[in-house]
Amino acid sequence: MSGSGNGDQCRSIVDGIFQFSDCSYTSCSFDKIFQPKVSGKFIGFAAFFYTVDFIRTVMKMPVASLDDLRAATDAICSSSYEDLSSKVEQSMRKHLSGYCTTANFIYLLTSKGYKFDNTTFPDITFQKKAGDTSIGWALGYMLNLTNMIPAEQPSLLKATNFSSWATLVFLFVVIILVALILFFGAFRSNKQQQQTI
Repeated sequence: MSGSGNGDQCRSIVDGIFQFSDCSYTSCSFDKIFQPKVSGKFIGFAAFFYTVDFIRTVMKMPVASLDDLRAATDAICSSSYEDLSSKVEQSMRKHLSGYCTTANFIYLLTSKGYKFDNTTFPDITFQKKAGDTSIGWALGYMLNLTNMIPAEQPSLLKATNFSSWATLVFLFVVIILVALILFFGAFRSNKQQQQTI
């Protein structure tokens, strides 16, 4: 896909990634997933941080509200590659082609997905690190571990497969039957010996 410099067109294409309609709950984020009203503080990290940092430092634009983010997104999308590349060091130029798409993704996810508005958007801080720790690595690891926890408790736990269970049950029944036969045989034999005496 080739960029056209049209922020609205890019936003429309990125919007197609999400499914914001057909919510069976009172409020959904996207893809029919329930989303409660946002409250409290949030942290934007990784691509969120780098994109907002680019807007603030390179584009010299504020990102204090959703309106600011949309205006900055449109400014990035309408800028030529040459204009943007003249503002950054050589090492950053490889990322320039993705800022329009990423900024639109962040705008749509925060506004339509998580339902932030101009009053709740300032509750998001965009950070690279928490203290001396990279947020992306620590949070990614925590999310990975969280995904290993089963959503529901398994209904039945078996240590072996079915054929092993069947074999063990069969052997147990055979041993019990042999034991009963031997017991009754010994009891009968003992009873016969007592009758002959």
